[in-house]
Amino acid sequence: MGDYDCPQAVTLANFISHNDVDVIALQEVNQSIAADTVTTLPSRYYNCSTIPLKNDNFALEVINHLATLACDYYFTWLPSHIGYDRYDEGLALLSKKPIIAIATQLISATEAYDDYHTRQVVGVQLDNNDWIYSIHTGWWRSDGSEFAAQWAKLSEHLAPKKQGRLYLMGDFNNPAHVPGQGYDTILAAGWYDTYTLAIKRDAGFTVSGAIDGWREKASDDNKRLDFIFCNQPLGVEKSEVVFNGINQPIISDHYGVLITTV
Repeated sequence: MGDYDCPQAVTLANFISHNDVDVIALQEVNQSIAADTVTTLPSRYYNCSTIPLKNDNFALEVINHLATLACDYYFTWLPSHIGYDRYDEGLALLSKKPIIAIATQLISATEAYDDYHTRQVVGVQLDNNDWIYSIHTGWWRSDGSEFAAQWAKLSEHLAPKKQGRLYLMGDFNNPAHVPGQGYDTILAAGWYDTYTLAIKRDAGFTVSGAIDGWREKASDDNKRLDFIFCNQPLGVEKSEVVFNGINQPIISDHYGVLITTV
């Protein structure tokens, strides 16, 4: 890992190893545009982008630390846009099971790489035929980013895969407690929220207070913005929020969601 050691990546990798997590979906996965390009790609990396992997890529740092713990994961990373004028920002998926296929889809109206409204999704098919997607949508309504249109594009992309089991994991930027918006749209389309399916669950809040993207939305309250949806009902033993300062230290402005299936 060398000069690019990141404390948050180490904390996350240690947690993944300790809890033997099967699949991890990450959003806002950054690498410095100015960083050196990786010269030898990891053998378990599945490339799905023309943007080269850089040495300080956050997902790569998690993978590298996992390797020091004798944990080998397959992974992919898809950049969506430039963040804060200096990062390639995107989505990542890590899996213990082999990846047999990858799918990507632009869901925003814009595809400009220098526009932070540009949104893509990335999915992997595992060797058990499940499809897992890492998702980071726009807000219900905003200048240049509208959830309903993005959801329609995503739904069209997913339609051919819905005969199997699909998971959508990530930041949907639509609070569960606001009626008639993104969360209700997803449920009305036949998706199941694994939080509500869980036999045991906590308060579920994945964001506390004002954060980037919510500072102008009177959002000092606690919100559930991050979800794991499935297209089929399944047994969920437990859903818990992690990295919230109560259950593991905070490593991001969005907390994590961990589910244990029956």
